[in-house]
Amino acid sequence: MKKRLLASVLTLTMLLSLMPAVALAVPDAGNGLTVNASERFPKEGESNELTLSGGPVDESVTVRISGYQAPWYVTDGLVLHYDGIYNSGFGTHESDAAVWKDLSETGADVMVPTSFTNEEEGWTNNGLYLKDTVIGNQAFDEMQMQDGLTWEFAFDFNDEDYANWDMSQNPAYKFPVQLNSNNASFGSINNSTRVLFYSGVMDENGDTISGSHNWPPYLEPFNSGTFDSLTMSTGAWGESHRTVYRNGALSGYPGANKDGTPKGEPAANTAVEDWVYTFKGISFPVMGVTAAQAVDRTAYNLGRTVFAARLYNRELTADEIAHNAEVDQLRYDTESYNPMLGTFGGESLIEQFDENGSAYLDITVTFDDEGKATIPLVLNNSGENDLTFTVDGNSAALSLLVVTEEEAAEIAAANAAIVSIPDEITEDNLTEALEKVTAAQSLFDALEEPLRDAISPENQQKLRDALETVDAAAAGKLQITITYDANGGTVAHESTKVLYQYEGTPSFVLDVPSRANYTFDGWYLGETAITDADGQALAPWTSLSGATVVAKWTHNTAVDDAVLELDEAEDFYALARILEPASAPGSVTNLADYARFGFETYSADAYESLKHGSYRLTQDITLSNYDRNLHAGNGFYGISNFMGTFDGAGHTITLDIDLSKYETAPVVSGTVRIGVFASVQGATIKDLKLDGTVTGTYTAPSNTTYVDLGLLIGTTLTDSDKNTRLERITADVAVDAELSHGQKTIYFGTMIGRANSGLDDVNRIVLEHCENMGDYTVNMAGVSSNASRVGGLIGHAYPGVKFDSCVNSGDITTTGGNASVGDLCGTGGQDIYVNCVSAGSLKVETGTINVMNGMLDTTAKEAGNVIRTKIAGQQGDQIQSEGGSVTFAEDGVQTLDVPVYYTEKTRNFQKYVTDEYITVNTEQRLYLFDLANKTFTVELRTEDAASATLPFGTWESAIHLSTAEHFLWMQKAINEGDSDAIDALYALGGQQAPADYEAARIVLRSAYYVLDEDVALNFADGFTGIGDTDYFGGHFDGGNHTVKLNLTGTVTGAGENLYFGLFGRMGQLTDGMVEVCNLNVESAFDMELVSLGSYTTYLGGLAGNAAGLTIENVNVTLRQMEVDRADSDTGRLNVSAGGFFGYEGGIYDADVTAKIDCTCSLSWAIPAVAPSTSAALPDRAAMAERSCLPAVRESAPLA
Repeated sequence: MKKRLLASVLTLTMLLSLMPAVALAVPDAGNGLTVNASERFPKEGESNELTLSGGPVDESVTVRISGYQAPWYVTDGLVLHYDGIYNSGFGTHESDAAVWKDLSETGADVMVPTSFTNEEEGWTNNGLYLKDTVIGNQAFDEMQMQDGLTWEFAFDFNDEDYANWDMSQNPAYKFPVQLNSNNASFGSINNSTRVLFYSGVMDENGDTISGSHNWPPYLEPFNSGTFDSLTMSTGAWGESHRTVYRNGALSGYPGANKDGTPKGEPAANTAVEDWVYTFKGISFPVMGVTAAQAVDRTAYNLGRTVFAARLYNRELTADEIAHNAEVDQLRYDTESYNPMLGTFGGESLIEQFDENGSAYLDITVTFDDEGKATIPLVLNNSGENDLTFTVDGNSAALSLLVVTEEEAAEIAAANAAIVSIPDEITEDNLTEALEKVTAAQSLFDALEEPLRDAISPENQQKLRDALETVDAAAAGKLQITITYDANGGTVAHESTKVLYQYEGTPSFVLDVPSRANYTFDGWYLGETAITDADGQALAPWTSLSGATVVAKWTHNTAVDDAVLELDEAEDFYALARILEPASAPGSVTNLADYARFGFETYSADAYESLKHGSYRLTQDITLSNYDRNLHAGNGFYGISNFMGTFDGAGHTITLDIDLSKYETAPVVSGTVRIGVFASVQGATIKDLKLDGTVTGTYTAPSNTTYVDLGLLIGTTLTDSDKNTRLERITADVAVDAELSHGQKTIYFGTMIGRANSGLDDVNRIVLEHCENMGDYTVNMAGVSSNASRVGGLIGHAYPGVKFDSCVNSGDITTTGGNASVGDLCGTGGQDIYVNCVSAGSLKVETGTINVMNGMLDTTAKEAGNVIRTKIAGQQGDQIQSEGGSVTFAEDGVQTLDVPVYYTEKTRNFQKYVTDEYITVNTEQRLYLFDLANKTFTVELRTEDAASATLPFGTWESAIHLSTAEHFLWMQKAINEGDSDAIDALYALGGQQAPADYEAARIVLRSAYYVLDEDVALNFADGFTGIGDTDYFGGHFDGGNHTVKLNLTGTVTGAGENLYFGLFGRMGQLTDGMVEVCNLNVESAFDMELVSLGSYTTYLGGLAGNAAGLTIENVNVTLRQMEVDRADSDTGRLNVSAGGFFGYEGGIYDADVTAKIDCTCSLSWAIPAVAPSTSAALPDRAAMAERSCLPAVRESAPLA
């Protein structure tokens, strides 16, 4: 049966004071007026003949009908009212109306074009659709809202148009309908879901208040194609508040988070000053979307349907606003409701109300010579109507229940079934009679209570008599079918049969269902218990018809340590919806999700219980982030804020992930977090297997900074007194995907995307017996100055993470843009490794590769960490490393472990550094890393062993430099790969360059160099610094000589960072050590710079930018540091400058001095630099202190 929609909106008596009073004589209960209807249960929209008797003889008089259903709006204070249904006046709708009538009759009618710009535009059956057509200002007398105001308008957006409105662009304010005043911004909305209260405002004397007067509260996002009723209200002078409602509920938020979502609770705004709004016209402008604001970057106009607009000269109460919104919803957005109420005597029933709040209509009726009149009545909506008919002060009452087509059919079917029952029931026709009585009773019971009165008293008595007759004959013999509804659980059978009125003990027994985390209480029929918890009947079955019984459950939440069982993917999806950041911890969007875990209503305790709960996986499942049928995301991006325990119990979660379907994953504090668990804190996850596939392209949102993308966990958050632990987890997920990061940083790992960790044992992140076996191929699309991280277990591990007995045996390859790729973690720092194994190969096209990166610098060989190599060899081959030696007894493959541990800082890194090799047959070598540090290979062959070491690979074989030209050769060879410069440097070192110039360039980047003479280097001669994007990673001995560096000139921009110094950029390469020793540098900088956009210029006496550098006996004197902005440049300018380094990261030093013997200046305002100083730099902290000028970075264009 159709839901009766009018119950809540018909209580108009509460609004009596708001209705205009209409004189009505008090009905005379003793009069002779009567009324009869041809049909007590008329169908919607069908004519029902009413006969009035006892009226005046042969007279035409006024007959009033009152009490019919007529939902309507608050009218007190209504000064403008445009209704898309009654566009031509009450009870009238014209599909080609040229005038949209103001039903309040106090404002202005709207002149509607007779032809529109777009053929799709025009009147619908309940509103006006506009897209490309402008309806200009329709003026009315100026209205000053001294007592506050309420402005309401109902609309929806065109689906396709709204989807093309780019929410990431700057706010673009549009008017579905516009109230015009001195400043036309009142009631505009934008694509970041804000609404403006900005307008020409006045004080209480009617004088205009100068300046900006605005409160733009945030709203929850609009949905295309979804009806919206928006209400803006302000208090009277002296009350100082403004409030926004959406669909009758308080919805204005005082601000928004960084990702654009509303923050805080909806609330009225309290303003500093009082405002009085004035209005003097209404219009319907084009909602133009510029190319920059469109997803497809093509300008267009946004289509919308305007259903209604109402203006009140007072502030409505919250109840009144809710009432109006409910009427809007009913009239404009309820398909089964007909806003044309019906007719009485051929005239439209309309929404006008008497002093009792009853809708009424007066018509003229002629009574015949017997005082009778027949009047047709049509009521278009189902429901009860308590009608009163009044003639000359006399009244008669009539109750009609209007039914739907379906309800009328149900009534007819029940009547027909009763009629078909034999008039006399005997043993001969008992079987037939049982079937017919059972069918009739079933149809009668199915009728809602009011509809049963539509069955005639005679038929109801016939059914009762037949039931009594068959009852005795059927008792204990008739089988009744009972259907099970397990209500979230499982049951062995779909249905069973019981005997009618069987008096046994028990009279029947039903199956006992099961449901994880719940206790079965019994089977219920409605609110009545049918069985106990064992399925045994509490009483005989007393209905001749079958029924569906429903299982009732009690959630197992009484014991704090109860384990909740998860047995299907929907359990994960439900928990994710409950714990997602948008709903935590105080709001609930789906109570069905809570019910899945046994909570019938939401409470803060329920939320906390689920967030901290213990869970067990009961079977293998598949998790996906998209719906294959809809080819769209399903909204699952992982369980957030998890602080409990998850036990996989040895089961497997198969991942079916398409990264492109994560486009709706929320941005929280500038970060997107994605995984089976999007974020965890102090959680334990154990005994789990992952397999499946990850494909597709993930594009980082424009409004984020970081993306934490883990197959298991996106982000771990630190907890002050509890570890996050991952125990005995294996993964064999095939990843073939693309990460499009733009200027964002993406952290991608099997177990964790990005691991925040504490530094002590009680709050660090611990991975124990975890292994990745899956192979990754990831294309890095886009450009980022900060490399994204890809790791076999963790994308990036902050200091304190502990890897205990963990393994990466998967091969990881990245192509395209900048990435740091690692075995157990992409990057890390001061992390603990114990008994870990690196057994997978790594390859990167652009970026760096790392093995057990960030190993704690106290890690000893005894910690048991190894690189596990598999070496194919021939009989008799002998292989050897620090991990031992093996002789091949026959052709085959041998496994050899290479220890990984931290040594003295002469190597400055881990033991395995990139020159690590395995000796083959005494003289030859197999290298784990290639020259460019782009591949790390654990599967090797003895036949590939090489006998030669790298050229210029020792101090004894170093290249000796003595002139400025030699330094220019270094710069051109290393920075640009210039073939002539490479040939010249090789010849200077006494060797011939190989045909592969790129390989030769890498050799020169990591080679040993010795300076034999003092040298002067000048910008004017083309010198800028050795190493840039391809940094210098070799060894340089200055021989205690002096390099005088003079960089004076203008630097033009480029689409990358720029580096200036003796060395432009330095970093570890090939052998893991970059060093400078025994050198004096005197540097002077006088440079004019232009904007590089988001890129940075680095200036330093020794190096513009240096990381992982060892320096010893190096003295730098800064003679000049003047940096000017080019006169014509006004763009963003980022500079990092210093005496020793423009920027340093990880410097190992001894016997180093820096002297700033000048006044440093920039051509724009920064804090003053300290006067000339000279100080020893004994450690990294002091070095950092003198690395960069204070506040040299400028992040915005100059004024």
